[in-house]
Amino acid sequence: MDYLQEGIHLRAMGQKDPLVEWQREGFEMFGIMMESIKQDFVKYVMHAQIQTMEQPAEEAAEIRNVQ
Repeated sequence: MDYLQEGIHLRAMGQKDPLVEWQREGFEMFGIMMESIKQDFVKYVMHAQIQTMEQPAEEAAEIRNVQ
């Protein structure tokens, strides 16, 4: 947000409405952040390793009959 604030002052000198520029660039930065989060999430999920523990037949039957 500090980077955005510094850039907005320059836009005001260029005869652009600072509020509109703040909203537009803030929304764009938010979209970039969301895409980054999605990519990181997929990267971590795709590296997950699922391990199962073998259970004796008796325990498996007991677990299935739980109501």
